[in-house]
Amino acid sequence: MSFSQSQIPDMLRAGAVNSNPAQRIDTDVLDPVVSQDGVNGFIRFNLMNKGLLNPASRITFSTKAVGHNAFYSMGVGVGGIVAKSSLKIGGKTICEVQDFPHYFGYKSSFVEQEVNKERESFMSARSMANEVVAEVPNASSSYVDSKFVGIDSGREPVVDYQTDPTTPSSDTELLDQLHIDNLPVFSIRLDDLIPALRNVMLPLYTLTEEVQIELQLTAFSNARISFSGDFTTGPASNPSALDTPLDLAECQLIADYTFLSGDAMSKFQVNNPRLDYTFLEPRMTRSTLATQADADNQVRNIGGAGRFVNKVFAGITSSKMASPHNASGNSFTLLNSYRAIAPSQKVDITTGLEIPGAYSQLTTNIKKNDRFLYPIDRKSSALHYHGVNDAEGAPIECTRDMYARQGSVAGGLTDDTFEGHVVDQQLSGQYFYNAYRMNDGERVNFRGLELHNKLPTMKASEFPLIQRVYIEMQKVMVIDNGIVDCYYR
Repeated sequence: MSFSQSQIPDMLRAGAVNSNPAQRIDTDVLDPVVSQDGVNGFIRFNLMNKGLLNPASRITFSTKAVGHNAFYSMGVGVGGIVAKSSLKIGGKTICEVQDFPHYFGYKSSFVEQEVNKERESFMSARSMANEVVAEVPNASSSYVDSKFVGIDSGREPVVDYQTDPTTPSSDTELLDQLHIDNLPVFSIRLDDLIPALRNVMLPLYTLTEEVQIELQLTAFSNARISFSGDFTTGPASNPSALDTPLDLAECQLIADYTFLSGDAMSKFQVNNPRLDYTFLEPRMTRSTLATQADADNQVRNIGGAGRFVNKVFAGITSSKMASPHNASGNSFTLLNSYRAIAPSQKVDITTGLEIPGAYSQLTTNIKKNDRFLYPIDRKSSALHYHGVNDAEGAPIECTRDMYARQGSVAGGLTDDTFEGHVVDQQLSGQYFYNAYRMNDGERVNFRGLELHNKLPTMKASEFPLIQRVYIEMQKVMVIDNGIVDCYYR
């Protein structure tokens, strides 16, 4: 039987099996068979060949106290701990995600903000949510100005008596549960780590080969977490405080296995000795833009030759953002480096200063099979945002200012501080993802896909820039009499 994501049989479709008192769920709490932290950190779990694996099973993580007001990056939570995730069956790599925090940062930008605040801040440590900031000019004022947007931490809103709109006058913090020195334990769903498991319960009981989840870890450093804006203590004065070791005793796989009543499972196995399951695997390419000249006119091959590609998404970040702060004290830590940088405002060539309301724009297109995806190159940030919505079927959960640095003149992000960081400096233009839906159903020819980009006016202080492009390709997992094979469609 061959099936795609839209054709998964009810027995294997996550959440599709009707409630049945005879149905049962077994839960195993599995310790890793291999676990090491530090340089080349690595974790491996072996799954039991029984039942149907629930894709909502989770892997837990916790970081030891670092002696400073630190927290997991707000956009990815504990996803910042995993550098690469892999599913292996019988020693064969079925699915893997490279540079996982950047991939997860993109996917997490579609999580509804209320979900982040009310659920994910407890589960995965993703906590990015916005709220309107109420600003009162002074204590005796009879009106409230609420044209700015800040971060919703789940705490009671702060009334900001802002006599000088250019001066931050209030600071809010994350809930205590999110501060690492309180030793919280968070987790990530398996289907977030392994896209091949999305929407499907893997029939482990039909397999005769060993099933493994492997995780390569990010560097034993600040890549895993973020710091508050304190530049006089902690990491500013003690570089060793950047070490963020895991508590490996808290790293476990909470695996849920579903068993159906009667002989339903044995009949399914007998009637379906071969299963062909199509899923989407992201394949990443990365390039460095060393200078503005490199960004001005970029044409690069992003792969996909001979494959069926459903979508492409891309983002640009800076290698300098991985540091908790730079020499000028301008900290980029609320999201760490897991973001996508928009072009900056245009600059007056005489003064060298940014021109308020004058926005630089990305010009972009993709060439596939000797034809451009768009008949006219896309330049408007509104079209870029639409492209993401079109590719994902959902909007990015951010403001216009957060996406493309626009709308800040009349009222955008607040200049109040959050965890000691100025909000508009932290978030403006940091969700500038671009996505492209390949909707023609054609296989990519031998030339592969070409990304054409013109990126004007990137901040000089952020070079060198790093561009990551993910292409989601159709891949087939074959289960034939208990043996698994995998190939690109």
